[in-house]
Amino acid sequence: MRKYRDVDATAKWMKTAVSEEMIVPALASAVIAEIEAQAAVHAEQEIEISARGVSIAGLEKEVGSMHKELELIYCLLREYGLKDKVAGILEKNEVVPSY
Repeated sequence: MRKYRDVDATAKWMKTAVSEEMIVPALASAVIAEIEAQAAVHAEQEIEISARGVSIAGLEKEVGSMHKELELIYCLLREYGLKDKVAGILEKNEVVPSY
């Protein structure tokens, strides 16, 4: 403060000092608020990913059971000798791939 000798210069220096003292905490709180907001969004996305993962796992299990049922149907068709007729119909309708 010694370098400011007149009253106007001292007032100017005080305004600058107050502004600088207020800017740093304001910027810090803005950065902290942004980090917290991003963390909240990230947490929500992780919850959504987890829920979709559970849903996908359930669908994969269902598809697996359908493949087992399809294999059983084909075994029964072969056993009763109906494979060629039924498999031809199913393949024609693109229901199942040819075996």
